[in-house]
Amino acid sequence: MIVTSIQTYRVAVAHEVWLWVAVQTDQGIVGWGEMSDSGDDEGVAHRIDRWTDKLTGRDPRMVSAITATLRTRPYPRQAVSRLESTAISGINQALWDILGQVLGVPLFQLWGGTEIRAVPLYANLNRSLRQRRSPEAFLQAAQIAADSGFAIVKCTPFDEMIPHDTGAALSPGLERLHAVAQVIPMHGIAIDCHQRFHPTTLAQFLATLNPSEPPYWVEDALAPVYWRESGRWRQQYPHIRWASGETANSLEELLDLLESQSVDVLMPDVKHVGGLEMAQSIMAVAHARSCWVSYHNPSGPIATAFSAHLSALDTRMLPMEYPWGAARERAQAVEPAENISEGLYRLPMGSGLGVVPRHEFLAQYASRWQQGVWVALKG
Repeated sequence: MIVTSIQTYRVAVAHEVWLWVAVQTDQGIVGWGEMSDSGDDEGVAHRIDRWTDKLTGRDPRMVSAITATLRTRPYPRQAVSRLESTAISGINQALWDILGQVLGVPLFQLWGGTEIRAVPLYANLNRSLRQRRSPEAFLQAAQIAADSGFAIVKCTPFDEMIPHDTGAALSPGLERLHAVAQVIPMHGIAIDCHQRFHPTTLAQFLATLNPSEPPYWVEDALAPVYWRESGRWRQQYPHIRWASGETANSLEELLDLLESQSVDVLMPDVKHVGGLEMAQSIMAVAHARSCWVSYHNPSGPIATAFSAHLSALDTRMLPMEYPWGAARERAQAVEPAENISEGLYRLPMGSGLGVVPRHEFLAQYASRWQQGVWVALKG
């Protein structure tokens, strides 16, 4: 078996854009990966193009050997870029998908097996609220998510906070947060701060929380310039569960975050961390440091399926992120369709990833990267 071609697709639906890659073989088996949210889809697609000649003719079942080739950079070695790690992640996912299909087993079984058949989710309300930022909109979204079976939600309420402004307005964000808390108890609300806080304003915010009923977690509270201070916040507020890691582009960056002793929940992203082996390996290390892992996944259905297969292996499982309400077209994106109900993602049981994009969906919403431009499939 050899790789015959690699295609990159940009899928634009409603307010979402997903970047997918397909690795095709001479035996008709196609592996899929997702590379969304790098910040530069064209840059990622260009890197995939540069590797096409290097990968064509290789045996796709040699996942580790091929991925190692892509990671090799000339001396002097510099920190991996997000575009590079995202492109590597997509190719690596597709290769694992092919290997699972060849062996005829779902990925979670290929990686060691588990009795788990469903992964708990939390509903990330953020993407459904990008155009609606009133407290009433937050309350309504939380209510619909709760009625759909989600016991845990995540919101990003602090639009007005500016990292270097010690006098930034806290009250609008608190109003949005308290609106969600009318539906979901505070211990079921994960608060994503998007690195918007200054240490002074973070202390002001934490003072508003009831220590006896803390949120589910507080995620990425401080701007990167204050990252070295994060450890003391964990010591000073032991009742708060701190989460971070979504911006990591390598295993090394995740290890640095663990070494800082500033997090309780590590959040690798399968789209950016440089390969599924990295996302899986960090799980055991995190557990050894008494940390949980919850895969960062405000993503399309391809990355969601990969994240779910990995989550199923976790012996200390926390709920996995799901971009609730982000795109109504999502229900038609893959086959079989995502099986989500009562806050659970039921693992696809087909071989490999277990899901593939629907041909009709791609034809309607996708463009393919060809000679440096996106060419629509439809029409």
